[in-house]
Amino acid sequence: MEILKMKLKKIFLYILIIFVSFLVMIAFYFNRFKFSSVNIIKYKTISIENATSISDIALKFSDNTTRAKFISEVEKINDMDSLEYIPGNSVLIIPILEYE
Repeated sequence: MEILKMKLKKIFLYILIIFVSFLVMIAFYFNRFKFSSVNIIKYKTISIENATSISDIALKFSDNTTRAKFISEVEKINDMDSLEYIPGNSVLIIPILEYE
């Protein structure tokens, strides 16, 4: 009986360690820009002639490592409330990001 309790405690401890490690990895992933150097070099004004989405603009003006930061900066600078749709004949200010 005592051996069974020890085995169960070991199994529980291993599962707990794996779970906590998984949570730490998720926290680092979602806060990766706080731990890496993504610098805003300058800002640029662009004209949007046709209706488009913020994702299309991000694909055109950023890369995979800076896309999330780019979208959040565009929304913040232009006082947007997480708009996916940008109407035509608009002017946007976008950041030029550098990933170190």
